[in-house]
Amino acid sequence: MTENQWEIVDEVAGMGIAEIVRGLLESFGISVNIIGEGAAQTMGMVNLPIGRVQILVPEEDTERAREILSKFHTDQLAEEDGE
Repeated sequence: MTENQWEIVDEVAGMGIAEIVRGLLESFGISVNIIGEGAAQTMGMVNLPIGRVQILVPEEDTERAREILSKFHTDQLAEEDGE
């Protein structure tokens, strides 16, 4: 049995944005891990952009996740959705 290899597909400022990105990718069926959140949580400042937070997905979903995030960051997802 092999473990999933995780790839960084995005880096955002703070947990608030990281959770939005997690929700977006999970809505497309992509598993997400977030790293870099420890300092903010330890200090009790969950929503402050203390540092960069990395978004990781399984290696096999990397390309698809990057396409989705590219559209998200350029507001193209809303256009595709008819909004």
